[in-house]
Amino acid sequence: SVVEPYAAIIIGAIGAIVYILSSKLLLACKIDDVVGASPVHGFAGAWGCIASGLFTTEANYAAAYYSARAADCAGVFYGGDGSTLGVAIVFIIVLVCWVGGCASVMFGGMRLMGILRLSDEEQITGMDILEHGGASYPEFSTVNVATKGSGFSKVNPDEEIAPPSNLPSN
Repeated sequence: SVVEPYAAIIIGAIGAIVYILSSKLLLACKIDDVVGASPVHGFAGAWGCIASGLFTTEANYAAAYYSARAADCAGVFYGGDGSTLGVAIVFIIVLVCWVGGCASVMFGGMRLMGILRLSDEEQITGMDILEHGGASYPEFSTVNVATKGSGFSKVNPDEEIAPPSNLPSN
């Protein structure tokens, strides 16, 4: 609500580049983010916060919020004093610290309790098969779900499914 439509297009185009580059960065760092949440919500979201400090117009800010502060809150590209950009950067830093701290406590506790990761066999089989009795995307499956063994579906406890130990190795 505070940027012009052409600026929103520019912000989105840069956001797409941020997404692609951050996805490649995570892969290069061998960080597993199977749904791409970090590049979309983390990296591109941070860019969106920074972009508001650059592209906010005085008129749009006045219409959306407080007209008395609009001149100070305009983006750097529109004559603002940089306070909106500064607040956005501080917000990102505080958010990263808060989320990082909370996640460290939660995942650290799970790791200490031994419940953070599945066994290698369970990871190969996949949670869709173990929890629901079938693959979500069978066309991408590396597991032969027709193999019978000692695993049982939680959806139908009487139905056997492919246990991890009977999987072919790749």
